[in-house]
Amino acid sequence: MCWQAGDPWWRIDHDAWAVDVSGPGTVRTAEQWQQFIADDLVATNPTGDQDWIAAIHNGRLWGLLGAAWNVGTFAKSVPADTGRWAVATMPTWNGQPANGMQGGSAFAVSKQSKVAEAALTFLRWLSTDPAVVHIGSTFTAPFPGFNTSRALARSVFKSKFFLGPPVYQVLDEAARRVPDWTWGPNSLGLFSVVADTFSGVRAGQATLPEAVRAVQARAVADMRGRGLSVVDGAAR
Repeated sequence: MCWQAGDPWWRIDHDAWAVDVSGPGTVRTAEQWQQFIADDLVATNPTGDQDWIAAIHNGRLWGLLGAAWNVGTFAKSVPADTGRWAVATMPTWNGQPANGMQGGSAFAVSKQSKVAEAALTFLRWLSTDPAVVHIGSTFTAPFPGFNTSRALARSVFKSKFFLGPPVYQVLDEAARRVPDWTWGPNSLGLFSVVADTFSGVRAGQATLPEAVRAVQARAVADMRGRGLSVVDGAAR
């Protein structure tokens, strides 16, 4: 939802990295979700654990903000709930269609690999072969970046679990709504910082806006510690 708000956490500013994890869009998102927590409208237990599955099944939870691959995992989590759920695009702030992205995959072969050509052959198969879509469709809802494979995934998806418009019609529209976003050089490490910092929110030791500002400070300090030139968005 921070991505949806249109505030990239990183961008290039001339010869420096501009870091703005605590930008207005992200803080607005944090404030909204903090209010959801205060009003007991959202759960703070881990998604996918047994309590979460039970809460979905017995009506204590009414929705999941997730990704394309959640279509398959959700149906597997509560298979008896056929006909009770639908897939929809994310609500928007001001009526302007926008969306964020959760997850995604990229493949690489290390320079040190002794079987680089074999690895590349496998990755071409994994990324483009129709057989992979058929395999993936047995346990999830594949949403490949390769358009030919995505069209095949749409055609082989036969689940009647969800109500409403065809699932892949919604997913295609959601994909079209994702705006540009830049990942910074310390993004992977920052995911761990986010998880650690946000754990204090769940324990009632901090609010989400406070946590977001703490993550901003950590992100800037980490990049400067690596010798990178950084513009601190929080200092503007």
